Amino acid sequence: MDDQAAPKINRVTLLIQMLPILLSLLFLVFNSNLLLAEKRENPLRVTIKEYFLAENKISGDRAIAGLSDLDTARRFYHERNYQPAWFGKSGRLTPAKQLIKVLMATVDEGLEPQAYHLARIRSLQKDITIKHRSIKPYHLPSALEQELLLTDAFLTCAGHFLYGRVDPKSIDPQWSNSPKQNDLLHVLQRAIETGQVAENLEYFLPQHIEYFQLKMALLRYRSLSAIGGWPRIGGPDAIGLKEGQRNNTIPALRRRLQMTGDLPSGLLVDDRLLFDENITEAVSRFQFRHGLKIDGKVGGETLVALNIPIEDKINRIKINLDRLRWMSRDLGNPRIWVNIPEFKLYLKENSQTVLESRVIVGRPDRQTPIFSSTMSILIINPNWYIPPGIFINDILPRVRKDPGYLDRRQMTLYRIWEKDTEITLDANEVNWDQYDEHKFPFVVRQDPGPFNELGVMKFMFPNQFDIYLHDTPNKKLYHLTSRENSSGCIRVERYQDLADYLLKENPEWNRDRIAKTIPTRDPIRIDLKRTIPIHLVYHTAWVDTRNLVHFAADIYHRDTPLKKVLGISE
Repeated sequence: MDDQAAPKINRVTLLIQMLPILLSLLFLVFNSNLLLAEKRENPLRVTIKEYFLAENKISGDRAIAGLSDLDTARRFYHERNYQPAWFGKSGRLTPAKQLIKVLMATVDEGLEPQAYHLARIRSLQKDITIKHRSIKPYHLPSALEQELLLTDAFLTCAGHFLYGRVDPKSIDPQWSNSPKQNDLLHVLQRAIETGQVAENLEYFLPQHIEYFQLKMALLRYRSLSAIGGWPRIGGPDAIGLKEGQRNNTIPALRRRLQMTGDLPSGLLVDDRLLFDENITEAVSRFQFRHGLKIDGKVGGETLVALNIPIEDKINRIKINLDRLRWMSRDLGNPRIWVNIPEFKLYLKENSQTVLESRVIVGRPDRQTPIFSSTMSILIINPNWYIPPGIFINDILPRVRKDPGYLDRRQMTLYRIWEKDTEITLDANEVNWDQYDEHKFPFVVRQDPGPFNELGVMKFMFPNQFDIYLHDTPNKKLYHLTSRENSSGCIRVERYQDLADYLLKENPEWNRDRIAKTIPTRDPIRIDLKRTIPIHLVYHTAWVDTRNLVHFAADIYHRDTPLKKVLGISE
């Protein structure tokens, strides 16, 4: 029995020993079949997978030029098991065609289609089409490159639509606005799955009226550029032109004003060389749109503005469209809008301006910061706690010359409060030479009254810069053409009208009660029952509610670095 059983045991042992080899063979056959199935299913998937799973770093001949973020693309394809997003078994899918159409239209948003590989994508498509005749379903290297470029184009374009082309903090480190967050890969995946590429991309564009109006202005100015722009108003005799004068420059001036709609076309002209009342009105309108002194005369500044090339205007519009893309998608309704270079405040409700007011903004050396917040507090008869820097730089030189200055201006000097005890000091007994704005152990308060720099009203909204809106006793500054005269905060000419609107939900505080409270000089804080978003912006090109395109001087010189980063030549 034992001798007969031995061969059986050996065969079993042999079978056990061969089992790993058999499993390996089965695995190889199974894996080969999978690879063959993959290739039969969509050979581009295999090519994509091989590209991203290569052990060696993707470089040299394997690198695809222009991809902005290879790691993001790798994550996208890994999450979809390396299935191509833009190609099917027999060629390019409809979503790819939709994407290319959107990329071509980015020029209407003030963007540059070449930033999204458009020329290369088109070239590759021709390459694929030609080679498709002999290589089926398509030429894989060309298809791979186009596949990845289309993905990169979608992500880059979506980022530009949502965030703008430039990080605003790279231009202004103090920039502070509500961050926008979105998973662009999720949006791309949704766009591919639904086939709604255009809808998913265009969702990221600003939806507010300010963006739409400026976008339309870009189209208008581009159409003017396409016909050669406007004529140059030349000659030394052009400076100082005014109504009643006759000059050979007048026909060119008339044409220039007609092109931008300042002078209506089709007016009857008896004397084509005469500076008539229609031209005076048109020049005044042009001056209004450019923040110039309005006198209807072609002075030096007006002539310079008239001769700014149309491409410069187009570039100015483009960078301001980017600034609008930096902002939150939801700006709020109603909302307060303060445009610093324009020196204007607007209260907007349902896309209509219900209040417009001149404002005074920060000087170039004390710039008003750019940010958004929520208006929440109104103070009648505010105290002014003078920042150390302002006291040292602006007030202390006067105190040194005039020891009674603080008393006359109703300013009190305090040692920093300790245990809620206010210790007043005599400014004449302080050795001011040992202090500066960084070492200033005092509090200086100006009490309510006719000299108070904040006037009779202060509007507060939380922010890290200690910026607020307020009245001022120095009303004559509102009549200046250029109103950058404050230390950073914003003075509002129509402060009472703004208060009336803000206090609609606080009916106990009507205009009559406010008027009776002001003479008491008692500080009164009112918490608004209805808070309103407020946006401090820096736009040097915009469109008003009358559809007039405006341009303002770059008072803080912020356009130049933005143009440089965006590659826009001066």
